[in-house]
Amino acid sequence: FVSSFESKSGNSLQRIARNIVKLRYGEEKVPQIIIEVEGETEQITAGVTGASFSWTISKNTLVKTSSFSASSGKTISIGVNNPSGASIRVGIILPNGNKKYVTSSSYIISHDFSVSTTGSYRVFVQNMSSSTISVSGNYYVV
Repeated sequence: FVSSFESKSGNSLQRIARNIVKLRYGEEKVPQIIIEVEGETEQITAGVTGASFSWTISKNTLVKTSSFSASSGKTISIGVNNPSGASIRVGIILPNGNKKYVTSSSYIISHDFSVSTTGSYRVFVQNMSSSTISVSGNYYVV
């Protein structure tokens, strides 16, 4: 959860940093700054690793679940409803912090990610569009 104060001050800092880079290096050198926040989820069924989510995601923002355990050889199955058809990334954050994802503008996105290392994972949705979007979905470890 990001309070409106944190969100507004974060956006101000992002604008300032972007302007400094533009002045020093030029517009084409300005990197894309992505804000990461943790989103709320609801457990689907007791004893099952998985959850459902419904998130409103600002532009240039990645929303992620809290961490959960997955064992090598399992699969993390993710389904996302994307009613606006906006460009989004749907993926997982690996135990080492790296990301695996698919990018899509489909209204319904479904993808299975193989788990090769036992550890803590997160599911994420990243808004790649220029406006705020709403998505809903779920994930399971099977």
